[in-house]
Amino acid sequence: MIQRQTWVYVTDNSLAQWVKVFHLYGGFKRRFTTINFYIKGSIRLVKPFIIYYKGFQVKKMQQGMIVRGLITRQVYTCLYKTSILYKTKLNTIVLIKKKNLFLSQYLFGPTTYKIRNKRLLLLFQYIL
Repeated sequence: MIQRQTWVYVTDNSLAQWVKVFHLYGGFKRRFTTINFYIKGSIRLVKPFIIYYKGFQVKKMQQGMIVRGLITRQVYTCLYKTSILYKTKLNTIVLIKKKNLFLSQYLFGPTTYKIRNKRLLLLFQYIL
């Protein structure tokens, strides 16, 4: 379960590594959220990668930018009906532009079937 002020890891190939959550979508008095819900947060750690364009230094992501994300994994033990126990080590998100437009093209690691977006499921390597 992810609450406000939680640090989450970014699992796509954008330059952001860690995001701090400050808003949970899906209700006015929402206190925590789970997989397949949207959040809003600010970027706290960025990979050191600079693009040069026409002689100027350009960064795609900057520290302090406000981004939206879709939660893909969480540190919460899930027991499926087929007696499979699923637990991850990090809370992870995928950065998005709008509701179904993703910021990057590659996603790292497995995910579960709880994500109902078929377009997103095709981008992951493994589905548990």
